Amino acid sequence: MFHSFCSICVLINLCCFEVTMATGCDIDHVTINATSGVSLNIPAGKLENVEKIILKRNNGSTSTKLFSYDLQSKKPLLRNRRYSFYDLNGTVQFVELREKDEGNYVLVKERGTYEEMCSFNIKVYGQIRNISINQSLVLVNDTCVVILNCTALAKDETTFYWSRDQEDLRHNSNILQIILTSDNVDSYYNCTAKNSVSKSSVTIKPFTGCKMPPEKNFDFVAVSVSVSLAVLGIILALQIYKVVLRRHKTTGTFTLTPPERAPLPEPVEPQAAGFLTIYSQVQRTPVKNNIATGTERPRAEHMHRLVRCRFASWIPSTGV
Repeated sequence: MFHSFCSICVLINLCCFEVTMATGCDIDHVTINATSGVSLNIPAGKLENVEKIILKRNNGSTSTKLFSYDLQSKKPLLRNRRYSFYDLNGTVQFVELREKDEGNYVLVKERGTYEEMCSFNIKVYGQIRNISINQSLVLVNDTCVVILNCTALAKDETTFYWSRDQEDLRHNSNILQIILTSDNVDSYYNCTAKNSVSKSSVTIKPFTGCKMPPEKNFDFVAVSVSVSLAVLGIILALQIYKVVLRRHKTTGTFTLTPPERAPLPEPVEPQAAGFLTIYSQVQRTPVKNNIATGTERPRAEHMHRLVRCRFASWIPSTGV
């Protein structure tokens, strides 16, 4: 009786051992790093003698069945569009992982009453996007210092690496300080951001000059203003010269001083009444009387004869 019982136990153990060896589990107690937005395939391992595949999610002390598939009929028993099974390669697929998919899972392979469970953990990382380098300049003790700040859009822990002209700088911070010299003024700097599932890089050539200190900056502004005013003065003088030259071309002459007025004639003193001379008569004769017509001509002839008579009376007689 006892011998028969032992024989049955040995047969059961051999049967169980054969099933276990036939199925196996390649992902037991493994953490899988996955990328958000990308589908993930979980290998189910050897599936000989396996009748059913079940995917569960552990929530502490409880578990939730997410998906099940019948290998005999090759049909899903519990449908869920987020999960699927592929017979060709024997994998369970998580369709387009999300951040909320991160957690602990159990893959159950059943044959009759026997179950083999493979537990694994999924860690979902976001892809690194929008990597860029911001740079600023600082003047420290007359030394030009360039600060490069490498940033990337990623919610997870990200590691940064720097290189100069494809040579590793062994600097793992996202901020890099550079002292510009003649040796590196033309160098290119590369920043690479990397996490568990993705990486991205960007290259930049730093600025070649620094800002001046406030007092030097003030002197520079003063000199700039002075030069600007001088240039404006020269331009204004040229414009005035052009206007004067244009006027000269139009009138034929020009002067910068206003024209002088013609002198006014001196007033003529009136002659005393009753005193008349030949010259006064002549001077008083209007010019227009020489060309007078009509009634003015007899008077002119009378004056002419009067002058001749008086002039003849002054000439002494010669006795001829």
